[in-house]
Amino acid sequence: MRRGKLSVARCKAAMPRCKPGRVGSTHRHPSKRNRWGEPHRAASAAASRPIGVRKEPYDHCWISRFIIGANSMTDLRKKDIATSLTAFLFLVVGVSGILMFFHVLDEYTQTVHEVLGLAFVLASVFHIYVNWKPMKRYFTKTRFLISGIVVLVMSLILVFLGKDHKDTEDVIIDSLLKSPISNSFVVLNEDYEKTKTKLEKTGIVIDGSTTIEEIGENNGISSQRIVEAIMRR
Repeated sequence: MRRGKLSVARCKAAMPRCKPGRVGSTHRHPSKRNRWGEPHRAASAAASRPIGVRKEPYDHCWISRFIIGANSMTDLRKKDIATSLTAFLFLVVGVSGILMFFHVLDEYTQTVHEVLGLAFVLASVFHIYVNWKPMKRYFTKTRFLISGIVVLVMSLILVFLGKDHKDTEDVIIDSLLKSPISNSFVVLNEDYEKTKTKLEKTGIVIDGSTTIEEIGENNGISSQRIVEAIMRR
């Protein structure tokens, strides 16, 4: 490091030597030499300064506090943004999840829960990133490990229990897709010939298919898109 060149590291090193309560003070440690074995700049400058001449318009303490303070403000703003986003998204995802559990306003809550759920994951990752240093202490604690194991076990139990559970809506849709085309079109309140012409205009051929599921397989598209094309007015 070149002598006399101001740097953040040198500012931080000089900062503890400032006298408390006096911003910009030139008070130094009782030692007459700094950590590099050199005479203090303030002491040497004062010795060579003629009487009546003012000191330098800046000193390391004031600049170091300015730089460190600016960095601290930036970190605080990041933490405030991360915490605010995580808290509000958690609130929305939690409320929408409760409404979905009791099947209240399903036509509205599902999209909100899915989209903002992804945003909540991103906000949580950002929150962990800006608070990484204080959070590292919790990763090695026994309570943290026990909590992680409990959540993992509960998740596995719910996965195995939900595997055999079938939703009524899914059962109806699955039956509709595997029923004969004529019966499926009656359930959808659609005429066979008109629906056939409408699908052919979109490039979907139903000749040789007996179910909506087979139409999707023969045309290389999903059954859901077939149903959407049929219901489109």
